[in-house]
Amino acid sequence: MQTLWQDVRCRNSSARFSFTTATIWRLHNLSKLSEFQGARRGSRRLAFPAALAWAALLATLAGHAQAPSPPTTAIPAPAAQTPAITGPVIVLDAAHGGPDNGAQFTDTLAEKDVTLSLARRIRSELVARGFVPLMMRDADTALSFDQRAAAANSASATLYIAIHASTLGNGVRVYSAAMPAQMPGAARTPLVAWGRAQAAFAANSHWLAAAVGSDMTSKNLPTTATDAAVLPLNAIGALAIAVEVAPPPGSTDVPAVALNLPSYQQAVATALADSIAAERGILSAPVRAASGFSGRPSAGAAP
Repeated sequence: MQTLWQDVRCRNSSARFSFTTATIWRLHNLSKLSEFQGARRGSRRLAFPAALAWAALLATLAGHAQAPSPPTTAIPAPAAQTPAITGPVIVLDAAHGGPDNGAQFTDTLAEKDVTLSLARRIRSELVARGFVPLMMRDADTALSFDQRAAAANSASATLYIAIHASTLGNGVRVYSAAMPAQMPGAARTPLVAWGRAQAAFAANSHWLAAAVGSDMTSKNLPTTATDAAVLPLNAIGALAIAVEVAPPPGSTDVPAVALNLPSYQQAVATALADSIAAERGILSAPVRAASGFSGRPSAGAAP
């Protein structure tokens, strides 16, 4: 399954493919025309123009080495398609990845592994409730905060959820962005700073975090909600929360073992999906749109 970040990276390939295909056919026709004109004149000197044409073709292919070759086999008939799910799009961002392990819980268990496991379970639960979850990463992939924010904003998601894990404390903690206050008298501009993309959504994100925390607590999963400077929440142009999962209260297991129990992770995933489904009204509540937000970091933007 292609992840959200892979999808963003692949969008430029189609343009290179179309250019190279068109070039091949133009040069092919040029070669055929040279042969035809030479035959009309009865000349045997056909190799030179044809060689020029194919030499240009080879130069073009060398300049576009990554472009795919045109298909040479018949395109099969499309398979029967299942009805597309058209529910709200939710980006699931398993924190850390690649050389960034996050917290190292044991010699063999890192935070990046727990967050990915949780994200996959949450994805399944959201699909069952009619949402369209998109995985920021579905493997041990390294992504910067700007890459995560840019991919999430490009997806035009309704909600972004960053997923963290910790062996400190118990239960679940839900965060919304702690946005710095606008300076009095600050000039208003048509463009929104990359680090303030969340500003227009901050009130609704805070509302959602509090509602999710209350709802999950009612399901016997103690949850607190607060504002915090958790990156990249400030750069997300949509509702955005971060969920940090700690071991269950009252567990007698070693914290890392309790945190990694499949049964506990599944309970968290189910409770979170239920809570988000129960708060669909917040997901669709109107917000003050951030006009001029481009969905990409500007030069020199703060992370």
